[in-house]
Amino acid sequence: MSNVNQKQAKVIKETTTHSKPLIAKPKITKTASKISAAKTTAPKVKKVAKPAKEKTPKLKLVHDRFTMPENEYAHLSALKERLIKLGHTAKKSELIRAGILHLTAMTDATLKVAVSKVPVTKTGKTIN
Repeated sequence: MSNVNQKQAKVIKETTTHSKPLIAKPKITKTASKISAAKTTAPKVKKVAKPAKEKTPKLKLVHDRFTMPENEYAHLSALKERLIKLGHTAKKSELIRAGILHLTAMTDATLKVAVSKVPVTKTGKTIN
């Protein structure tokens, strides 16, 4: 058994002292180019044209801050809870955007009446 260990030690020593790596790098041969040439000469299958999808342009988002009374802010939470009961969730920004959509659909007279019902608040940050 000691002879086998000495032989193994000799083999290990020889493999570590060689300057060549134990694993040879793969050689690139001309057969690879022949294979790729064979692939290109294969008969091409006609692709069925897919209907072009209409690309919608990405909307640029704008961040803005505004001030509103607490009771109106509470209405946002109440509306969110109502929507949850109806099986639909919405963010505060989605509720505000939905309101803007309805305001833009109003006639001038109706819009004027709706805006006149909203109390005027001071703009800017409030100091507590």
